[in-house]
Amino acid sequence: MINKTLLAELALTQSLLLALVEDSDNDDYRRQFHPDLSPLGWHLGHCVYVECHWLHERLRGDDSVTAPIASLYMPPTTPKPERGALLPPRPALLAWARELQDFNRHYL
Repeated sequence: MINKTLLAELALTQSLLLALVEDSDNDDYRRQFHPDLSPLGWHLGHCVYVECHWLHERLRGDDSVTAPIASLYMPPTTPKPERGALLPPRPALLAWARELQDFNRHYL
């Protein structure tokens, strides 16, 4: 069982990440502000992907969440300039991220 303090820190970090995307407009959500950076929405999806990769794919042996989205959220597979256009609508990504973050905390 995970330490409750660590779980609370994870929940805080997840909520701050969600807030960054919630507070952005649709243009900023998809915009690549610098050639070395991916769009804000992509970073949210990537962070949730990495959580699911470790908790579900690596620990549980279940890639049902990660396999369908790996081509978008694994850095080598999608060039940075293309990532913004491939993102789902902002409300859909936020709902998906929130649902998986909740599930991941419950799993822990």
